[in-house]
Formats: sequence, structure tokens, C-alpha cells
Amino acid sequence: MNSQDIVLSEDEQTELSRRLRSATISQRDGRRARVILLAAQGCSRNEIARLTGLSVVSVTRWCKRFQELR
Repeated sequence: MNSQDIVLSEDEQTELSRRLRSATISQRDGRRARVILLAAQGCSRNEIARLTGLSVVSVTRWCKRFQELR
């Protein structure tokens, strides 16, 4: 699984961006949205982990879940 494999539809891009900016969404959901948006922009798992403060394992897990479940 490669984080660069994530391609977002326009609706997904809009929703994830909204979640990232939302003041009322949980930090966890906001961080997940940021991970997916960064992956869709072509950032590597290591770059995403560095930028978000998450482990590479967490980044990989969230990207994989998104690919499976959208």
C-alpha cells in the first residue's frame, strides 16, 4: 500500500477540507482528514508522519482504511 495511491473525488476533497477547517469536529477526525489530504497530494508516509506528529504505522493504517472504506 502506497499513500500516493489515494485519488480523491471532488466531493471527497471538499468534505475532507471542510473537516480540516471545522472548529467543532474532533481533533482526531481533523488529523485523519489532514493525513488523507496530504496523501492525495503525493506526500510520502514518512513526510505525512513528520508533518502530523503521527507514527508511520498510524499514517499507513489510516490511508489503508480510507482506501478500503472511503
